[in-house]
Amino acid sequence: MNEIIILGNGNSRLNHQDFLVNMNLKIWVSNLAFKEHLILPRIDLVGTVHNFVLEEAIKYKKENNLNYEILYMNIIPELKKDYNIFSHYLGYSSGTELVNEALLRGYDKLYLLGFDSLNGKDDCLYTGKVVIKNFVEQMRIIKEKNKLTQVIYNDDIFILSK
Repeated sequence: MNEIIILGNGNSRLNHQDFLVNMNLKIWVSNLAFKEHLILPRIDLVGTVHNFVLEEAIKYKKENNLNYEILYMNIIPELKKDYNIFSHYLGYSSGTELVNEALLRGYDKLYLLGFDSLNGKDDCLYTGKVVIKNFVEQMRIIKEKNKLTQVIYNDDIFILSK
């Protein structure tokens, strides 16, 4: 099974350091979570649909001599050499775009941490709010399209698998 961990913006993702270390899997992060590189075992990829996050992730990567891939939704000519484009951008939020990207890259078991709005929580670490209805609908579409099953582990880790 090809497994990966994806960290969303929810506060609950900060509760699982042991899980992140013990699983020893690739870790993808959404939006500004790249700033947590000192407390995460590693960061393999940063995905965002926000221009300001893209610019910060590029700058932060260079300043801290980090080696993560960055994904964004479209081409900005002056920055293009510093990031890649989502394989099939759906017009969704950063977290759901990362889930879709993982599936397109062949991952068949996804551990989602910090996807708190799937539990109905409005508990976003960086913005203080989440448009829960849209996010949940985007996840529903992705799960149905890919025939994924969902299990909730430890109350706030979502496991999607084929």
